[in-house]
Amino acid sequence: MSLLSIMRLSKAYGGVAALRDASLEVDAGEVHALVGENGAGKSTLIKILAGAVKADASEIAVNGLPVSIASTRDAHRLGLRFLHQELNVLPRLSVAENLFLGHSYPTRFAGLIDWPALHERARGALAKLGVADIAPETILGRLPAGDQMIVKIASTFLEDGSESGRIFVMDEPTAALSSKEAERLFHIMGELKRAGGAIIYVSHRLDEVLRISDRITVLRDGASEPPIPTSRATRALLIERMTGRAGLGAAATARIPSRPLVALTVQGLTGNGLSDISFEARGGEILGVAGVGEAGGDRLLKCLMGGARRGDISIAGRRTRVRSPWEAWRQGLAYVPGAAGVTPAMLERLAGADVVLFDGTLFADDEMIANGLGDKTGRRMGHMPVAGPGGTLEAFARHAHVRRILIHINNSNPILIEGSPEEAKVEAAGWEVAFDGMEVSP
Repeated sequence: MSLLSIMRLSKAYGGVAALRDASLEVDAGEVHALVGENGAGKSTLIKILAGAVKADASEIAVNGLPVSIASTRDAHRLGLRFLHQELNVLPRLSVAENLFLGHSYPTRFAGLIDWPALHERARGALAKLGVADIAPETILGRLPAGDQMIVKIASTFLEDGSESGRIFVMDEPTAALSSKEAERLFHIMGELKRAGGAIIYVSHRLDEVLRISDRITVLRDGASEPPIPTSRATRALLIERMTGRAGLGAAATARIPSRPLVALTVQGLTGNGLSDISFEARGGEILGVAGVGEAGGDRLLKCLMGGARRGDISIAGRRTRVRSPWEAWRQGLAYVPGAAGVTPAMLERLAGADVVLFDGTLFADDEMIANGLGDKTGRRMGHMPVAGPGGTLEAFARHAHVRRILIHINNSNPILIEGSPEEAKVEAAGWEVAFDGMEVSP
């Protein structure tokens, strides 16, 4: 008997079907991957399970019993827990305080918070995942994204009762994680499986899906394919089922130019703790920069965006000076930061008046404001659906992240400098490039 069963799930928006008679069954102790192209219906399915969207038709059962999920409270009561790539955490509060978001704090005399009890219960919740190196007193924002994800998982173990029987829905959980952080998350997922939990794992990273899942369900155009045992699945088979087309890998490879021109040349780049860095990147290729967490990859990117003390940078064979992110932008260099593109500190700044849109891209740069570019670019761009004072910054962060990338894809010779992008893929005819749930075909 499945721990979670979804049958005949349908949802339409204005006559357009997002889900069409879709099905999904997940067993206890199983990682069940859910994959599909952008727009296939994955997000809609997750929102229905979370109680955030009402299905037009559905038959949902938990532990074999028919249930109705009309609200987020219903989903929580049924044991459904959701982990998104954008973590809903408060970075300035401690690990323990974030663990207790949505829960009652232990108190003592006169209703004062019992801090020792709070920390002890937080420590116990983390211990259930085998985590002993995250101190409950630590400010959450000082932890890497992977550890913040683990804290979010641990928060589900604060309630009374056994942790077995829970249903975890993980939506692109490794999007902003390093490989080391992802490995730790996979270990935690193994612990959840052994405790009898069920995991729905949504990801575009097919190699990851093939490694950690037990079964895979493909969504295409809102309809579900029969589940595939992972032992019989291949990357090519999944792509074929997702797209309805075969041989995409070969088609994409055939279109790569044999000897593209050099787009970026760096010689002797020094600064920000780096010394004498040299390399070149050619048009039409992805140049990877690898290293352990503190090796300097992020500092290298910031040097390229104007933080270098010395060194030569040439773009398309023309030597140029890059002294600030603004100059880098004008030269055709774009920087896409990790962790969904916007940090909590940036969000605080974006809430103020120093927000500028330039060619569809968000800037929060004092230098631009001082130069009077805000008024000029504002008139040029007109009104954009972007939050400013009083707006929704989470939605704004996602919009700004996508806009920053799309404008450079549409430039003639873009150079994208990416620090742990949320999602990127190059496939098939047309060189489809997908970022954060959106696609562009040049």
